[in-house]
Amino acid sequence: MATDSYIGTGDADSINGGSTDDTMIGYAGADTLRGRGGSDTIIGGSGNDVLDGGTFDDTNDVLDYYDEGGEGAVNVNTSTGSATDTYGDTDSFTRFETIYGTALGDIFLLSGGDEVTIWSADGDDTIRAGNGLVTLNYYRDYSQVDGRTGIDVDLVNGKITDGFGDTDTLFGEVAEVRGTIYADEMKAGDWGVSFVGSYGTDTLIGGDGDDTLNGGSENDSLVGRSGDDYIVGEAGDDTIKGGGGSDTIGGGEGEDIIRGRAGGDSLTGGNGDDLIYGNGGNDTIGGGSGHDRIFGGNGDDTVNGDFGDDLIKGGSGNDTLIGGGDDDTVYGQRGNDDLLGSSGDDVIYGNGGNDVVDGGSDNDKVYGGAGNDSVIGNDGDDTLFGGNGDDLVSGGQGDDKLRGGSGADTFYFVAGEDSTNHDIVVDFEDDIDRMAIEQTLIGDYSQSALEDYAAQVGNNVVFTFSTGDTLTVRNILVDDLIDDCAYF
Repeated sequence: MATDSYIGTGDADSINGGSTDDTMIGYAGADTLRGRGGSDTIIGGSGNDVLDGGTFDDTNDVLDYYDEGGEGAVNVNTSTGSATDTYGDTDSFTRFETIYGTALGDIFLLSGGDEVTIWSADGDDTIRAGNGLVTLNYYRDYSQVDGRTGIDVDLVNGKITDGFGDTDTLFGEVAEVRGTIYADEMKAGDWGVSFVGSYGTDTLIGGDGDDTLNGGSENDSLVGRSGDDYIVGEAGDDTIKGGGGSDTIGGGEGEDIIRGRAGGDSLTGGNGDDLIYGNGGNDTIGGGSGHDRIFGGNGDDTVNGDFGDDLIKGGSGNDTLIGGGDDDTVYGQRGNDDLLGSSGDDVIYGNGGNDVVDGGSDNDKVYGGAGNDSVIGNDGDDTLFGGNGDDLVSGGQGDDKLRGGSGADTFYFVAGEDSTNHDIVVDFEDDIDRMAIEQTLIGDYSQSALEDYAAQVGNNVVFTFSTGDTLTVRNILVDDLIDDCAYF
C-alpha cells in the first residue's frame, strides 16, 4: 500500500490522513491528527494534542512516543484515553492498536478490555495490564534500536528484563509476549499466555494456565507445565516437553525431540527426523515427514508414522499404530493392539496381547507374537508368523508365506484379484490347525470337491484351483489335511 507523510507547523494544526498508510507528525502546538484509513503512525509532538488512529478495521495504527523528541518519560492511560507526553503536555488519544514508549521509565495503565500492543523500549517501565488482551512486543528492542541481549520474562513475579538490561515491572495479566532475535527466556504465570520466541535459541516455559509457546527459528527449548498447552517448535532442532494437561505439540521444521506427559496429548513431529515420546495418557501422535522414532508409552495411543522410514513402538495399553508411507518397523508391545503397516515394505511385531496385525500393501514381514492374534498380509508378497497363541493367519493378495507357530491356528487362503495368489503354509499341524479356503475357489463345498484340487507332491499338499491360484501346505498328507479344511 502507498504511504503518505504529513508534518504540522508550530501552530495548532488539524490534519486528516487518507486511506493509505500515513505517517503524521504534529510538531508543535495543540494539534488534531486523524489517521482515518490505513495503518498509520502518529507522533503528536509538543502541545496538548488530540490523536485518533482511525477505524479499528485497519491493520495496525501506532501511537509513537519513542520518536516524539521530548526529554521526559510518558504516562499512558488507555482507560481515560490520555497520556502525558515527552514534553510534559497532555494528549488525548483513541483507536490505536500499538503504543511505543520512550527510552526512559514509562508508565502504561491499560484497561481490562484493551486489545493493544505495547513496545516499552528501554528504561525501567511500569505496565499495569488490567487483565486485557495486551501484547508486549520486545522485538523492536533489536529491530528499531540497539538492543543487545535477549529478554528474561518472569510472569510469576511480574518482572521482565528487556533487551537493554533494564527491568520492566508488570501488574495484571497480558495475553502475549514477543521476544527478540537473541536468546530469550520466558516463564509464564498462573494464567494462559502466548509466548513467541522469534529468532534466537529461546527457552519458553508455561505456567498453570493454558499457554501457547512458539519457539520461532533456531534450536529452542519449550516446556508446557500445567494446563492444556499449545506448543510449536517452528524452525530449528527443538526440544519440547508437555506438561500435566492435554497438550497439542508440533515440532515444525528441523529434527525435534518431543515428549508428552500425563495427559492425552496430540503430538506431531512435522518435517525432519524426529524423536517422539507419548509417555502417559491416551495420546495421538503423527510423525510427519522424515524418518521418525515414535514411542507411545503408557495409555491407549493412536500413532501414524506418516511419511519416511519410521520406527514405532506402542508400549503398554491398547494401541492403534499405523506405519504410514515408506518402509516402517512397528512394535505393538503390551496390550491388545491394532497395527497397520500401510504402504511400503514394513516389519510389524504384535508382541504381547491379542493383536490385529496387518501389513498393508507391498511386501511385509508380519509377526503376531504372544496372544491370540489376527495376522494379515493384505497386498504384496508377505511373510507371516502367528507366534504363540491361537492365531488367525491370512496372506491376502500376493504370494505369501504363512507360519502359525504354537497354538491352534487358522490359515486363510483367498482368491486372487488382479493376479493369482500362490501361498505357502509352512507349519500346519494335523487335527490342531484349520485351513479356511475362500468358497469362490471351490464352488459348492464338499470334501470330495476340495480333494479334486489337491495333489500330493512329495511331503507337501498342493492345491491348484481353476483360477490359477495355488496353495501349498508343507509336511502333511492330503487325507489328513482335507479333514482340517473349511470354507468361508
